Amino acid sequence: MALMVQPSEHLDELPRSLLDSVLFVEKIVLNRNSSALAVITADRQLLEVKQRSIVTCLDLGGYGVGDIRQANHEPPVVSSIFGTLSPTKPDEEIDRRIVLSVFRSIDGADRKVFYLLEMERKLVVVERKQSPCLRFVHCQTFEGFIKLVITERDDRPGCPVVKIYVEQQLEPIVTDFHSYRMESSADSVNNFTCFHEILKALKERVNQRRAELTALQAVTGELFEQINGQLKHVPSLLRTENPDERQPLVKYGDVWTKVHNGLLVIGVPVFNCTYKRRLTLTNLKLFLKNPDQQKPFEYYFKYYQLKDDDFNFKNWEQILESEDIISDVPLFQQEWIQPKINALHPGQTAILLATAKLSHLKTIQLSTVFECFVTYDVATTGQDSCPGLQLFVGLVEVKRTDLYSVDLAVVFNGRDTFKDLLAITATSEYLALELTFETVPKRGFHRFCIETLKFRLINHGCAAEELHQEELPNILYYDDNGYWRSMLIRLDELKPTRQKMKIYCTHSHQILAMLNAIYSDYEEKCSIKLIEDTLTSVMDFKESLLDELSAKIDNPSDVHRILLQELKTDSIYSKSTI
Repeated sequence: MALMVQPSEHLDELPRSLLDSVLFVEKIVLNRNSSALAVITADRQLLEVKQRSIVTCLDLGGYGVGDIRQANHEPPVVSSIFGTLSPTKPDEEIDRRIVLSVFRSIDGADRKVFYLLEMERKLVVVERKQSPCLRFVHCQTFEGFIKLVITERDDRPGCPVVKIYVEQQLEPIVTDFHSYRMESSADSVNNFTCFHEILKALKERVNQRRAELTALQAVTGELFEQINGQLKHVPSLLRTENPDERQPLVKYGDVWTKVHNGLLVIGVPVFNCTYKRRLTLTNLKLFLKNPDQQKPFEYYFKYYQLKDDDFNFKNWEQILESEDIISDVPLFQQEWIQPKINALHPGQTAILLATAKLSHLKTIQLSTVFECFVTYDVATTGQDSCPGLQLFVGLVEVKRTDLYSVDLAVVFNGRDTFKDLLAITATSEYLALELTFETVPKRGFHRFCIETLKFRLINHGCAAEELHQEELPNILYYDDNGYWRSMLIRLDELKPTRQKMKIYCTHSHQILAMLNAIYSDYEEKCSIKLIEDTLTSVMDFKESLLDELSAKIDNPSDVHRILLQELKTDSIYSKSTI
């Protein structure tokens, strides 16, 4: 540090032309064997003098430095958490002083020298360059300068930095002036000069990629566990070397949803496609999982098959030729029933249903997502064993707006009629009746339901064109908010004086009210009889016949088992009306 007075200790080392204009002189040690004088003159020139000769100079006037001899400034204003602080009496000697500090910075493999000039509440940073020739290069000027501290970086010990405190800033500016230095294109191409910074950037990039790789490994592991939990491999018992038999045991159709009687119905059609291996699947279940809920979701599972209770066939060949398919508009004798034994034989089709109360759904959310799984066992004999299998059939998204729209409602629209009938069957009570009239009625029973009870006759649309009109049943549905709400009636005319009727209702008292309305309000005289044993069907006979053939093929010596199965088949066939 040196005040702005005429320096006398270095007069013999300065040129005589500078003696009258010198304001500041500081001796700078460049290395062990070399030193120089840093001189500031009254005309704002920064000079470097060696052996009474001017080596290089820089005009400070172009970088915001005013007339040094007439410098008189206001005291600095310091911003802090207690407000703005400033000394009451300006110290003119402090305002007028000049301080020179030398800062040596390490830039790659080279050392750089900077002159830090404190004057007029400013800090002027000048770099002393030696390549290709000695010269001064201005780096930056800090206004409102208070003080500086030369220290080391916290993350890189041994690397010096400068902390600069200026007005209106609580935190100091920490820098080594690398980013402010102007270099020539030849210097920027030299990668060896910034080797340390390049190495640091590469290390940071490697650490970032390692963190990303670790995150990807964690996500991949979670996805693998989830998929592995959804899809299980086929056990060794079911594996085969025959390419024609390399197919899944169960095929499933599209998952569909319906809303009826305040219940959400989710259905999955499944088909046993083990044609050659002839495997029977048992304990079929539909499992629902809501990923957003920690507690198990409450729902009820039901297993349905479409049975045919009509025994008006002529011979056994007609029974065997009947196909187990789901028609778009089921006939009157085709009914969705729950078999006593949960089993799916080869070539058979079933629908797995899950019903849940709408109150159990989180209706506040925009949508609720379910993961649907089908679990089943494979019936084995002898010492063979097969663990339970699990099949992921897809995701079901139930939107909040779907609960009160017609998209999921029962509307009997074309090819979705079987879904509507199944949704009504699963959420209603069921009763089959037979009406017998004394004479041919002048007004049919369906006209009585439409005109008096205000039921609606269902229009089958395009499905009616593919079937004969006389084969189509009369489907009457009450979709208003009256007493018969959500009631369904299916009619089938056997003779002009006989008619079968199936009633589906929400409450049992609706059936009693319907019978009372028929006896009191229907002008035609008729008698009503309950139809018994409606669950017996052609498919029951086919299953019994299949079990009989399997018993004769698998163990022909077990005469007792074969006789019992023949008796069962004959008993089912004897109930026919041949």
